[in-house]
Amino acid sequence: MASLELGAWTAHTLESGYLWLDGGSMFGSVPKPLWSRTNAPDERNRIRLAMRCLLLEGHGRRILFALPLYHAFALVEGMLACTFVGGAVIPQPIFDPATTFAGIERHRASDLLLVPTMSVALLEYPDRHRFDVSSMRSLLAGAAPTPVWVWEKLRDLFALSEVFTGYGMTELTASTVLTAPGDPLEVVSTTVGTPKNAGVAGIEALGWIGTEYATCDPFTGALLPVGAEGELIARGPTATHGYFANPAETAKLRLPDGWIRSGDLGRVNAQGYIELTGRSKELYKTGGELVAPKEVEEVLVKLEGVAQAYVIGLPDDRWGEIGCAWVVMTPGVAAPSEADVIEWCRARLAKFKLPRHVLFMNADELPMTPTGKVQKFRLIELAQNW
Repeated sequence: MASLELGAWTAHTLESGYLWLDGGSMFGSVPKPLWSRTNAPDERNRIRLAMRCLLLEGHGRRILFALPLYHAFALVEGMLACTFVGGAVIPQPIFDPATTFAGIERHRASDLLLVPTMSVALLEYPDRHRFDVSSMRSLLAGAAPTPVWVWEKLRDLFALSEVFTGYGMTELTASTVLTAPGDPLEVVSTTVGTPKNAGVAGIEALGWIGTEYATCDPFTGALLPVGAEGELIARGPTATHGYFANPAETAKLRLPDGWIRSGDLGRVNAQGYIELTGRSKELYKTGGELVAPKEVEEVLVKLEGVAQAYVIGLPDDRWGEIGCAWVVMTPGVAAPSEADVIEWCRARLAKFKLPRHVLFMNADELPMTPTGKVQKFRLIELAQNW
């Protein structure tokens, strides 16, 4: 029997599975190839679930997106999801607000897949009210936090009946967490939802959810009590078996008892919703105090005129690291000064969390991955050369 060597283990030709090539953020700008094994009963269960969805949504849905199909978000939540409901995809090679609105009008799209930077660009497009978007009913935006005012404006612009966000990673075969229909926008803004019900393809002992979540100490990997903030970890039938031909990185990813690390900080709240609090690799220490950039970013985007904010840690001889905020302003709104931004933070954050520097850029200047994620390591390079 022929086999494929995958670092520490072997995949045989009689096994089915998926080899993902994803340009996510875990390895910076280096793609991360992943292998996920499946089995025949699992595949049959997924097909049964797909047929149930098709019967419930037999009229189909038309999903428009401008995300690369080598990425799990577009491939699973876009193209493969349509096959579950007899729908259609409207893929666009690059994102542009004008072509997005024109595509909705021409093809009568019912659903949009977005990342937050795309959402803001659509809201700021001056001719947005010129198009017929009456076919729209649902929007799913993920990959980064979105302020509640963005959700409110998107809902009103497209007269949406469904507004969702979710969470996942290629290591778990796309999104495994989703908010529910009817969740208040405050919940959609502050959480990423609860683990998806996977029907007969899920974990029977946990009520058929597809993935189980917990948190661990980001430094030791030790499991934390329920509700405690830490690094999110997950396990379930869709979890990857490792990085292709990279046993060293696979060893860093995996924990005992089938858990895999996400690199994201968060908690599972009392209602079962997952709250993200940052990235473990983005934490920085100033004067011995640990700072989570996401906490500072959430304060910054509440300042009038600030559309987006990204906080990074910069090396400093005295403090070890200091905070620096990159700010994208809302077009047509008077821009605050650096001093204004710092004073706004001073009234709302502990002193050690204040950004020492505030830098401004336009939305189209943000360094992005092809999947719409802001590359913070590039923002660090830009700030150091400012």
